[in-house]
Amino acid sequence: MLQTALPVYQQIAKHIEDRIISMDLREGERLPSTARLAKKYGVTPVTVQKSLQRLVELDLIDRSPKRGTFVKSHSISNTVGLIFGYNPSTEESPLYLRMLEHYNTYARQHNLNVKVYLDISSDRALYDVRSDVTSGKIKSLVVLDSSDPLTDWLMEQKTIPWISPVTLDFHKSAKIGVEYLLEKGYREITMVSMLPEEVPYADWQEDLRNERRGAEEAIKSCSDAELEFVQWGNSEIAGYQKGKEFLSSKKLPDAIFVHHDIVCRGFLLALAEQGIKVPDDIALLTHANIGCDFASPVKLSKVVFDPVAMVESSLSQLMSTEAKPGQLVDMNPISPKIIPGISCGE
Repeated sequence: MLQTALPVYQQIAKHIEDRIISMDLREGERLPSTARLAKKYGVTPVTVQKSLQRLVELDLIDRSPKRGTFVKSHSISNTVGLIFGYNPSTEESPLYLRMLEHYNTYARQHNLNVKVYLDISSDRALYDVRSDVTSGKIKSLVVLDSSDPLTDWLMEQKTIPWISPVTLDFHKSAKIGVEYLLEKGYREITMVSMLPEEVPYADWQEDLRNERRGAEEAIKSCSDAELEFVQWGNSEIAGYQKGKEFLSSKKLPDAIFVHHDIVCRGFLLALAEQGIKVPDDIALLTHANIGCDFASPVKLSKVVFDPVAMVESSLSQLMSTEAKPGQLVDMNPISPKIIPGISCGE
């Protein structure tokens, strides 16, 4: 039974925790004495005491010197946990801050509470999430960012449903963006990927394939058009530095589709520094999220996603009767749309 690399007292605590969560041990049920547990697990009473203290910290049991040790009552709360890997108010992109605002609004409208977890890379944050889930303080989880230990635990836990809400249709956004430029008459197009230069994760690699496939499908519909697909990174400084190299090293294409709003900010700086005007010298199409606009000399044409749709879709799917405890709920991909602007000659 006790065969993992964890310390023995943690293995015992985890075994009892699993029995409580699976309701093998019922609310109010009395646990065996320390001596009997020590004999059952083949350890000393001191080790059992450490295990029980861990379960107390997880708010799973009550201990009374005279009465004994009992499984606590844990009715599932009406609180949704939002897991961030950072403070959204300090990020370059306002997307997650906008989403946090919408989560709070949606929660109020549907009589839900929201608890936010930041800096999920720390051991303490992971402990807090696990403790709140196992003690019934959290109804479900929305995971906006994760870490390897958190992902491992999420895939193993059997208590609540959870979802990752930022599931964008990269294929469609790339396809409709390139199609829009073709419809406007542009035939030499450079597309800057949404993905960073290095894509080590399987889901990122799949997103990159879908993005490239969407752009290539669009360009095939026009026999006299050419497409260059590049990856610049995912920061403003990358957009500026790669943009300068791009603008100074070659003949400009008719149009550029920067499929990343933060990268586009840097690219706009590079354009201004080089004295290149939009759309006179080059047409510019960018990605953006509704409500997350940024400064530009001209109104930009944009492929946009709606953070409100991400929020409402993720929570409605989590609250549905089909969301089962322990399940990763599949998020329906959010579809984009085009908002025309002066930067593409409108």
